[in-house]
Amino acid sequence: MDINPMFQPLVAVLWYLIPVLIIAGIVKTPWFTGKFGEFLVNLSARCLLDKSRYHSSHTMDRHNYSHAGKQ
Repeated sequence: MDINPMFQPLVAVLWYLIPVLIIAGIVKTPWFTGKFGEFLVNLSARCLLDKSRYHSSHTMDRHNYSHAGKQ
């Protein structure tokens, strides 16, 4: 008994689910949510803040300034 003809219509109808599941898996990763959140913050800052008063600083590093004044 050949089962290929039984599953061929099912595969033909549901072929789009594989890319959808891959994209859903990528969207749920912490990497993507971080990149997307950063994009939304940059977009809203660019669109909503006054350009004459605020400017973008993308090359900031996090430093430990809690010990800056101590010897």
